[in-house]
Amino acid sequence: MAAAQVFKAQGYQQIARDIFFHEAAEVDGFSYGSSPNLVIVSAWMGAAPKHIAKYSSTYTKRYPSSQIIVIANSMADVFITSSAAHHRRLRPVIEVIQACVKMNDKPRILLHVFSNGGSMTACHLAIAYRSQLSLPLPITAMALDSCPGLPEYWTGLRAVSTGLPKSFLPRLLGLLVIHLALITFAVVDNLIVSESFFTWLRRNLNDESLFAKEVPRCYLYSKEDDMVLWRDIEAHAADAVAEGYDVEKVRFEGSKHVGHMVVDSKRYWSAIERALKDV
Repeated sequence: MAAAQVFKAQGYQQIARDIFFHEAAEVDGFSYGSSPNLVIVSAWMGAAPKHIAKYSSTYTKRYPSSQIIVIANSMADVFITSSAAHHRRLRPVIEVIQACVKMNDKPRILLHVFSNGGSMTACHLAIAYRSQLSLPLPITAMALDSCPGLPEYWTGLRAVSTGLPKSFLPRLLGLLVIHLALITFAVVDNLIVSESFFTWLRRNLNDESLFAKEVPRCYLYSKEDDMVLWRDIEAHAADAVAEGYDVEKVRFEGSKHVGHMVVDSKRYWSAIERALKDV
């Protein structure tokens, strides 16, 4: 089912390519408590809409009084799309954020990012926001699920190939294309551009002009993740602590890449709630 159909069924409207918005609902007798005013979900590269929908539907149930944005991205967005094109696509998101800031004296905005693809989109969003307003992204809590990683050829191959067809010949052809793309990407990343993608990603996530240091963040990860290695995530968390960021690490047992919520939903959402309550 197409993404627009999946999210429309949950009450979302499309506001840009692969970006969907859910308006806050008026809920009688609902206790707002630590509910955020706005939730931004930045999904992993090539995520199937039905998989993203598990999180978007959970957010609409947990926080019915919150506005919610879902940002999906494709392989082309990660490997081909220019920064300028990313920033143009994200303009409607910035407009929603600005409206939220204007409407609330102390806006509560949660940014929930998944894997390296979602982290990349979040960084582009923060860079575009800074370029427009000369301020860091005005989030008040951040959750990093299965990210950020470092370049590992075979883990990268597993991550990129998850969406390939199951039948033999199409899958084989897809794997050949992916091998060629990864090799090309590695050559360009290391020999041509001045800064590699992963260096850019990890640096920007710990750039206080993009993401303020006082914003609580939780890293959600596991040793069983075979696409983004746990030690690379812990190294980034350690760098964040050294830079003065407010960090909590939550390591799950037995969960795969972006699969921690499925294994232990209570612990997963409790970590996000703690980040929100720390504000």
